[in-house]
Amino acid sequence: MRALLRSRARFAPRVSRVSRGRPVKLAYLHWEPADADAHPFFAEHRAEVAQFAAGLDDPELEFVSSSYPELWQSWQGRTPPLLPYHLAALRDRYALPRNLPPA
Repeated sequence: MRALLRSRARFAPRVSRVSRGRPVKLAYLHWEPADADAHPFFAEHRAEVAQFAAGLDDPELEFVSSSYPELWQSWQGRTPPLLPYHLAALRDRYALPRNLPPA
Protein backbone atom coordinates (compact mmCIF):
# COMPACT_ATOMS: atom_id res chain seq x y z
CA MET A 1 0.00 0.00 0.00
CA ARG A 2 2.85 2.42 0.71
CA ALA A 3 4.07 1.97 -2.85
CA LEU A 4 0.58 2.87 -4.11
CA LEU A 5 0.55 5.96 -1.93
CA ARG A 6 3.88 7.06 -3.36
CA SER A 7 2.84 6.38 -6.95
CA ARG A 8 -0.66 7.88 -6.73
CA ALA A 9 0.33 10.83 -8.92
CA ARG A 10 1.47 8.50 -11.69
CA PHE A 11 -1.55 6.22 -11.31
CA ALA A 12 -4.44 8.53 -12.23
CA PRO A 13 -3.28 9.45 -15.77
CA ARG A 14 -2.88 5.75 -16.61
CA VAL A 15 -6.44 5.02 -15.50
CA SER A 16 -7.71 7.79 -17.78
CA ARG A 17 -5.93 6.31 -20.79
CA VAL A 18 -7.15 2.77 -20.10
CA SER A 19 -10.76 3.68 -19.33
CA ARG A 20 -11.31 5.88 -22.41
CA GLY A 21 -13.78 8.04 -20.50
CA ARG A 22 -15.76 5.19 -18.92
CA PRO A 23 -16.06 4.91 -15.13
CA VAL A 24 -13.46 2.64 -13.52
CA LYS A 25 -13.71 0.76 -10.24
CA LEU A 26 -10.42 0.01 -8.53
CA ALA A 27 -10.82 -2.76 -5.94
CA TYR A 28 -8.25 -3.46 -3.25
CA LEU A 29 -8.81 -6.77 -1.46
CA HIS A 30 -6.51 -7.67 1.42
CA TRP A 31 -6.15 -10.37 4.05
CA GLU A 32 -6.38 -9.69 7.75
CA PRO A 33 -6.19 -12.25 10.55
CA ALA A 34 -9.19 -13.05 12.72
CA ASP A 35 -7.62 -11.01 15.55
CA ALA A 36 -6.65 -7.96 13.44
CA ASP A 37 -8.06 -5.52 16.00
CA ALA A 38 -5.46 -6.71 18.52
CA HIS A 39 -2.52 -5.66 16.33
CA PRO A 40 -1.73 -1.99 15.53
CA PHE A 41 -0.18 -2.94 12.19
CA PHE A 42 -3.60 -3.65 10.71
CA ALA A 43 -5.08 -0.38 11.98
CA GLU A 44 -2.11 1.41 10.40
CA HIS A 45 -2.74 -0.40 7.13
CA ARG A 46 -6.43 0.58 7.16
CA ALA A 47 -5.39 4.20 7.76
CA GLU A 48 -3.01 4.05 4.78
CA VAL A 49 -5.78 2.66 2.60
CA ALA A 50 -8.11 5.46 3.70
CA GLN A 51 -5.38 8.03 2.98
CA PHE A 52 -4.89 6.56 -0.49
CA ALA A 53 -8.64 6.66 -1.18
CA ALA A 54 -8.92 10.24 0.06
CA GLY A 55 -6.11 11.30 -2.28
CA LEU A 56 -7.80 10.03 -5.41
CA ASP A 57 -9.46 12.97 -7.09
CA ASP A 58 -10.98 11.54 -10.24
CA PRO A 59 -14.76 11.45 -10.76
CA GLU A 60 -14.36 8.55 -13.18
CA LEU A 61 -12.52 6.40 -10.63
CA GLU A 62 -14.27 4.62 -7.79
CA PHE A 63 -11.97 3.04 -5.21
CA VAL A 64 -13.31 0.27 -3.00
CA SER A 65 -11.39 -1.57 -0.33
CA SER A 66 -12.23 -4.65 1.69
CA SER A 67 -10.56 -7.27 3.79
CA TYR A 68 -11.37 -10.89 3.07
CA PRO A 69 -13.31 -11.20 6.36
CA GLU A 70 -15.41 -8.15 5.36
CA LEU A 71 -16.06 -9.69 1.95
CA TRP A 72 -17.07 -12.99 3.49
CA GLN A 73 -19.42 -11.16 5.88
CA SER A 74 -21.06 -9.44 2.90
CA TRP A 75 -21.65 -12.89 1.37
CA GLN A 76 -23.39 -14.15 4.49
CA GLY A 77 -27.04 -14.96 3.78
CA ARG A 78 -26.73 -14.78 -0.01
CA THR A 79 -28.83 -17.23 -1.99
CA PRO A 80 -26.58 -19.17 -4.40
CA PRO A 81 -26.90 -22.77 -3.16
CA LEU A 82 -23.18 -23.55 -2.88
CA LEU A 83 -22.09 -20.21 -1.43
CA PRO A 84 -22.56 -21.19 2.26
CA TYR A 85 -20.33 -24.23 1.76
CA HIS A 86 -17.73 -22.21 -0.11
CA LEU A 87 -17.80 -19.50 2.55
CA ALA A 88 -17.35 -22.06 5.35
CA ALA A 89 -14.39 -23.61 3.53
CA LEU A 90 -12.75 -20.19 3.04
CA ARG A 91 -13.16 -19.30 6.70
CA ASP A 92 -11.83 -22.70 7.83
CA ARG A 93 -8.73 -22.25 5.71
CA TYR A 94 -7.97 -18.53 5.94
CA ALA A 95 -9.65 -16.98 9.02
CA LEU A 96 -6.66 -17.56 11.23
CA PRO A 97 -5.40 -15.53 14.16
CA ARG A 98 -2.00 -13.98 13.82
CA ASN A 99 -0.94 -15.85 16.99
CA LEU A 100 1.08 -12.97 18.36
CA PRO A 101 0.48 -11.23 21.65
CA PRO A 102 -1.27 -7.87 21.26
CA ALA A 103 1.08 -4.92 21.06
